[in-house]
Amino acid sequence: MAFYGLEPPKEAYKKVRAAAARALEIDSSLADAHKIDATVDFYFNWEWENAEEKFQRAFTLNPNNASAYQFYTWYLIAMGRTEEAQISISRALDLDPLAFFAYLTESDVFYLSRQYDQAIAQLEETLDLDRNNSLALSRLGWSYVQKGMFTEAINNMQQAVTLAPYNKETSFTLGHAYAVAGKTAEARKILDDMHRLTEKQYVPPYGFALIHVGLGENDEALEWLERAYQDRNSWMPFMQVEPRLDPLRSDPRFQDLLYRMNLTK
Repeated sequence: MAFYGLEPPKEAYKKVRAAAARALEIDSSLADAHKIDATVDFYFNWEWENAEEKFQRAFTLNPNNASAYQFYTWYLIAMGRTEEAQISISRALDLDPLAFFAYLTESDVFYLSRQYDQAIAQLEETLDLDRNNSLALSRLGWSYVQKGMFTEAINNMQQAVTLAPYNKETSFTLGHAYAVAGKTAEARKILDDMHRLTEKQYVPPYGFALIHVGLGENDEALEWLERAYQDRNSWMPFMQVEPRLDPLRSDPRFQDLLYRMNLTK
């Protein structure tokens, strides 16, 4: 709910942490509960060392927990530990070859390590399993954007939005694709639609930053990233590896955000 912008992170993760804590009270040997506790430290608390310790505790309790390896993979890639991330997701898929979301995670490893051709090839194979999966279609668009293949990117992202209109992430990533493709009017329409939506429901600020950076409006993008920082948005831990934020990297305000998140020294 928090990750895809359906509920404010501060509300959603409070519930997750409480549920994990209750599970550990009942049985402290539950590997899945330690995995979820680690995930909260990663995505919400931004306590990197604590997250690592809790993931390792989960592996100690159950070395064959495929889901734990999948979630640990996201942690590793966010920390810039690409080779370890590739090993971790391979382990997850060895343990559970039918885990659809693990294949999406593998594509994230390729994308966030800037191996776009590998990400595209992997996602095409994943879509053979489910041609109507909006998350896979949207992710396919991410790599096409980075390769400058905007027609392919937009076509896939439009399908993703049609299949999952409730997922604000897909709309924002389509808006970013429009922006970098020079389709300014289309990008601004999504911005306007999302601003109107904020009057009715929660809308994650990180998405506004993506569209503004695509439009070359770096000041506005950084203002929205600051809001995303205050909001504890779940995409913020990936700031140091996210290609779409590259135009902001030389800005001292961006570097300050990384510093405050303990992602740089």
